[in-house]
Order: sequence, then structure tokens, then C-alpha cells
Amino acid sequence: MRYEVTAPDGRKFEVTAPEGASEQEVLAYAKRQFSAVEPHKPVDPTEGMSGLDKFRAGMGKGFMDLYRGAKQIVGAESQSEIDEARRLDAPLMKTGAGVAGNITGSIAAAAPTMLIPGANSVGGAAAVGAALNALQPTSEDESRLKNAALGAGMGAGAQYGIGKLLGAAGSRLASKEAEGATLQAQNAVRDATLRSSQEAGYVVPPSSAGAGLGSRLLEGVSGKFKTNQAMGIKNQNVTDRLARKELGLADDAPLTTQTMQAVRDRAFQEGYEPLTRAGAIETDRTFQRSLDALVKDYQGASRSFPGAVKNDVMERVDSLRTGVMDIGDALSMTRVLRDEASKAYASGDKALGKATRGASKAIEDQIERALSAAGKDGREMLKSFRDARKLMAKAHSVEDALVAEGGVVNAKVLGAALQRGEPLSDNLRTIGAFANNFKDVAGVPQSGWASPITALDAFGTATMAGFGAGPMSVALPAARVGARNALLSDSYQKAFVHPSYGPGLLDQMTPKMLEELKKRGLGGLLGASIPAQ
Repeated sequence: MRYEVTAPDGRKFEVTAPEGASEQEVLAYAKRQFSAVEPHKPVDPTEGMSGLDKFRAGMGKGFMDLYRGAKQIVGAESQSEIDEARRLDAPLMKTGAGVAGNITGSIAAAAPTMLIPGANSVGGAAAVGAALNALQPTSEDESRLKNAALGAGMGAGAQYGIGKLLGAAGSRLASKEAEGATLQAQNAVRDATLRSSQEAGYVVPPSSAGAGLGSRLLEGVSGKFKTNQAMGIKNQNVTDRLARKELGLADDAPLTTQTMQAVRDRAFQEGYEPLTRAGAIETDRTFQRSLDALVKDYQGASRSFPGAVKNDVMERVDSLRTGVMDIGDALSMTRVLRDEASKAYASGDKALGKATRGASKAIEDQIERALSAAGKDGREMLKSFRDARKLMAKAHSVEDALVAEGGVVNAKVLGAALQRGEPLSDNLRTIGAFANNFKDVAGVPQSGWASPITALDAFGTATMAGFGAGPMSVALPAARVGARNALLSDSYQKAFVHPSYGPGLLDQMTPKMLEELKKRGLGGLLGASIPAQ
């Protein structure tokens, strides 16, 4: 049955209740029916808007707030209109995109104030911030004077803060530059080695060279292990090529002990053989002192420990003491001594090897002094002799560095010789210096070939394919191979793989950006960027 019920506000409603129900029962039925009805839900105007749309709407609000505030000041817009606009904007100002857009719009609307003389000072920024914030519309419980004071404080603080940040950024940049200059001076010798190595054809990882961030990231994509492996193989070819070039060998000449002996034989014939008919020379005190130096340590030890010291070294050196030597016979003896030195080193007898090689050098030095004092003909023979002597020494150095039955030169052996102070020259010195400074990519590689695809590449491809990546599944190995090929190229090495001592891009850009902010007086605008809710 239908009953008419009067609500407390005077409105009348019809309520369905059982026939014969009392007044209290009808009211109870009315309450149950009204409570079952969902209350009216306010509409959110931002519902369905994208973040970009909210940002744009917020920007529009930033422009309109200054316009409404100005109208409110001159009485052209009522307080109720201001309050209604703020109520309608409230949902938008509860979103991050809306607030960001509102701040951006407020700054953009106030941008012309940057042209006011003095706006880039702390006082000017305070004045701009006060004026702009005073233009913001206010509700009944807000104070325009308080807004102006807040804007002045924020504008002055922001402009002052920009100045302080600029000073700190400038100090940091100067510190970075000074630190970089110090490091560059400290690493000058190593950097020169890097440059000469790259000119010779060697390649090094960007991380070992101290290269910039971009090259190190490229190395990370390439993969450190595979990159070093590929570089080691390429560098071994460079080492062998430089060794052949230093000895005057063809590019396809085998690197063997027989080849080294052939080089020495040729040098002997060109520079030593013409001296075999030069006659006899007297030895001088320098020669005797050179021999004394070779046995000095052994003589001292043998005096106190006669049974503990081998006499091989002293006996061999003492057998060479003479007052007169025929140059031809002396040259033959140098060959004998150098062969004995090679055999001694090969057998592990370093003491005898060092002594016999030193004795050979003492004889050759004596010949050089004699030829130098023999006039023009003697000096011409001396030049040929020195060239041959130098070539023979290089052949011995390369032979010492040969990998037994391997046909390649171990760069690290030449590096060790350089470290000991042996007089390596030209390309052999380049090899040794490179090996000492970039050991990870200077050793003899275990294999002469490196697969371009690693197990990680294959696993990544299979995994991506399993997830339906399709053609993109080959992107990982393709990127790694491409990065590796770039790092191995001579052009990339010479252009980008070099030490980076200067400040980073961010260190360089920050002072410039802050200087621009300060110059344009943006502190005042930042003081006016408080969003009106």
C-alpha cells in the first residue's frame, strides 16, 4: 500500500509499506528505502583526461589565475566567482600533471618580467616575486599581503640560491679541471706509449686507456672477455708484423730460430766480414775493466766460499784477457760467445749467458774504439759494423722472445727485457712498452680465432625468441658484434680510445645553465610559481 510521508525539510514522498502499518512502521520503511538509494556522486572533470591534457589544463589555469587576481583587485570579479573557479579547479590541482602545468603556466605568464631592469638581482627578484604572487586570486580567508611577502621571500631566496649554486658549480668545475691536469701530467709517459702503440696498429680496451663514458659503455655492450680475446688476437698479429719489420724480413717469413740465425749470418757478412782483413789492434784499459766487471761478483764470493761457487763464468771471461787481438779473430769470437750465450739461456744458466753475452759486447766495443781512431776508412767500416751489430742484437732479442715451436713472438718477454733495462730500440721497444702497459691484451692468445657469438649471445637470443621477440631476438648478438668491431677498428681507436681528463659534460653544462638562470632573473619567477589551489 502507498503512504505519503513528509520529510523534515517539507518535501513530500510516497512510500510503499504493508497495509495497516502504523506511522512508526511507515517511517521505518521510508528510511530503509532511502538508505538503499546510492547518494549522488560528484562528477570529476579530470576523469578520462590524459596526463598531457591535465598538464595543458594546469598551464591554462596558471595564465587565468593572474588574470582573475588582477580583476579581483580592481573589483571586476567577485569573491563568489573566485571561490567557484577554485572549486571547479580543485580536482585538477589534486593531480601531479595539473600542478606541474600550473607552475609552468605561472612562470610562462610572468616571463616578460625578466626584461625589467634589475630583475636579475636578489632585490629585484624579491620585488618580482612579491608583485606576481600578489596578483594571485585569494579566498576570503587568505591574505594578499601574506602572498606578496611569501613571493618576495621565495623570489629573493631562489635568486640568491642560484648565485650560490653557480659559485659551487664553478668551484667544482675548476677543481675537476685542476685534477684532470694533474692526472694528465702524471700519466704523460703512459699516454705517449698508448699513442705510439695505436700508431703501430695495437688496440686497447677503453677502460684500460681511461677513455670517456661513451667508449666504456660501448665496451660494456661488446663484453669485456670477448673483446679482450679479439684484441689479443689482433695485437699478436701486430707484434709479429713489427718484429719482422724490425729485422727486415718479408711479411710471410717464418719466425723461427733458423730465421734469426740467417739474419745474424747476413749481418755478419755485411758488417763484420770486411773487418776480417783489418789486422790486429791493441786492447785498452777500458776493455780490461769491462771484463773485470763481468766477474766481480763471482770473484768476491769465491774468496770466502771457494767450493760453493762455480768457476764457469770466471774461467770463460779470463780466457779472453789479451793485450793484442786480430779483428778477424775477435769477430769470430763474438759469434762464438753469442751462440754460447743463447745456449746458456736456453739451458737455464742465466749467469753464464749474461757473462758470455757481456764478453762479446766488450770485444765489439774494443773494435769500435779502434776503428773510430783509424781515420775516414775506419769510420766507414765502423758505421757498417755498428749497423750489423745492432741488427744481430735485435735478432737475438726476438729469438729470446719466440714461443717454442709456435712461430710467434711473445710480447711480454720483450716487455720483461725492457723492464730489466736491456737496450731495445725502435719497433722492439714499442712491443715491449705496449706489453708492459696493457698486459690484458698483449699476451700470446690461446687461439688464433675467436667466435663472434658467445654463449651469452646464444642464450639471450634463445630466451628472447622464447618470449616471442621474433626478429628482435637477434638484436643482442648483433649489437655486441657491432660494438666489438667498432672497438677493434683503427679509426675508432685513434679517434675515441684515449684518456679523458676533462670534466664530464654535466660538470661543464651546470655553470652555464645556472649563469643563464641568474642572468635572466628567474628567481623572481620561481617565487611566483606557488600554485593557487
